[in-house]
Amino acid sequence: FLQTHQHRIKTMLSTEEYLQKLIDSFELINANELVYLINCELRVIYMSKLMLDILNKQPSDVLGKYFLEVSPVPDDNALALEKSLQQILENKQSSTFLSINSLRPKEENRALTCIQTPYIHNDQVVAISLQGKQISMPIDVYSILMKSQLEQTPPEDNLEDISLSHREQQIIFLLIHCKNSLEIAQV
Repeated sequence: FLQTHQHRIKTMLSTEEYLQKLIDSFELINANELVYLINCELRVIYMSKLMLDILNKQPSDVLGKYFLEVSPVPDDNALALEKSLQQILENKQSSTFLSINSLRPKEENRALTCIQTPYIHNDQVVAISLQGKQISMPIDVYSILMKSQLEQTPPEDNLEDISLSHREQQIIFLLIHCKNSLEIAQV
């Protein structure tokens, strides 16, 4: 019954109505989160109050703008992020990644786990949320990652060419989930 009812609601709403309900729910739930919504043209349709405060912007400064114009994305990462969003539009699947604050390295050290989630209406991706959650990371690990990120030259065309060894994947898992270097050493 529930699936039939949800299907009926989805098909009854126009895309604009669906987007407005999505925006309304994000305003209720995500005001104090690092999150924003973009439409299928990659234009911002919602940005949380916390995100606006961090960027020192008003809603009128960001709404309707291309997401790279208003998002704190380093130039080196902009193309990769845009490609990943295009991929989400095509394959309708979420994507996660680790983000290091390389825009303000002298400020508070921040590492974020980020997720890009597609919102589908009538079998089409109509919006994608970009949400970040701050994770704690020992300062020495942050410095190593920052140094590695700055020294690394991006691959020519394709991020799919980057592969991590099993050991590198284990280390990243520990960095994300452990509280400090002692806990990592114990694991």
